Amino acid sequence: MAVGFGSQILFGLVFIVVIGVFGFVVLRGVATWASNNASPVVTQAVTVIGKRTEVSGGAMNTSAHTDYFLTFELANQRRIELSVSGRVFGMLVPGDRGELTSQGTRFKHFKREI
Repeated sequence: MAVGFGSQILFGLVFIVVIGVFGFVVLRGVATWASNNASPVVTQAVTVIGKRTEVSGGAMNTSAHTDYFLTFELANQRRIELSVSGRVFGMLVPGDRGELTSQGTRFKHFKREI
């Protein structure tokens, strides 16, 4: 059974779109990484004001993956949300005050006020 010319074109277009999306995701990740590396390491007084998780996967026989995020409020009332490890997420609660060290959109460290 011969494959028609139209289906070959459709397959080619789908292949190009998939490769294009993959390339875009990789380039965006590299750009974020480079931007974070070029940013200064900043330490500032903050208050933890929110926590959230994002679960992906877990359908059928696949494992689930959880991403953890904390929202911090700076002294000037500006808020930033950073991705953190599960360990850091579990140790902090809204209302905690301390010093946040970050680099661009990258969480580095949090030192709680006692």
